Amino acid sequence: YTTLFRSDRYLSGSDTAATLAALIDKKSIAPLELLNINAQTGWSVDDEFAVAVTDNKSKSDTPLLAVFRDKVKFVLNESVTFIYKNHVVSVINVTRSGGYKNISKQLSKMVSTEILHSGLSFEYTGLERTADFYNLALLACSIAESQDKKFLDMYSAAHIRITERLKNISDLQDLIHPDLLRLDRLDPQRTSHYLETLYAYLLCGGNYTDTANYLGLHRNSLIYRMNRIQSIIKSDLNDVHNKHFLLISYLIMGISF
Repeated sequence: YTTLFRSDRYLSGSDTAATLAALIDKKSIAPLELLNINAQTGWSVDDEFAVAVTDNKSKSDTPLLAVFRDKVKFVLNESVTFIYKNHVVSVINVTRSGGYKNISKQLSKMVSTEILHSGLSFEYTGLERTADFYNLALLACSIAESQDKKFLDMYSAAHIRITERLKNISDLQDLIHPDLLRLDRLDPQRTSHYLETLYAYLLCGGNYTDTANYLGLHRNSLIYRMNRIQSIIKSDLNDVHNKHFLLISYLIMGISF
């Protein structure tokens, strides 16, 4: 399903794409028109969707966008893909496209060899909510461009944006967990990997086997590191609230591995 949308007129394409473009414009859409989308595509009202936005640095409607639109249509055949306001928009049926991770992988591959950047929204249900998730995809696309990346899904983009915002709240910097500051001061070049090891340990719920696998370490090497870390820090790693505080502090510091 494709269409071309320019100067507030649909020049060609399907009613399905036109309806979704109207939804993005927050125009009034009759419930019957949404049901018609399901009838035309074979989708279900219970399916999950995601919106992808793909843009080019020139911010103009170039032949490259039309080529990319057709490429997406071919690879992600459970999508409605069209050009809208000088970028490619894809409303993708996540449920019928092998899941969110598969879609992210496919989009990343497609955009990697092009002079383009792309963003993918979170998943959602209910096509009437498409406008909100189009805006999230647009945000992810913008963050990808600012980070000089080809593609970002909203999970990665949100982490980047939240971290940026938190780092700019000066009074939060005074509330960072002292143990992280101790580890950071001890090894500012981070060659010991103590901060990374503690981060992985917290993410893995304190499970040594899972943490060792996550880091690609022998279990004995991990135990040695954790013993060293516990000799430096002052707080109890068995305390749930303390572990939560440590993870939040990593986020405020803008550290992730």
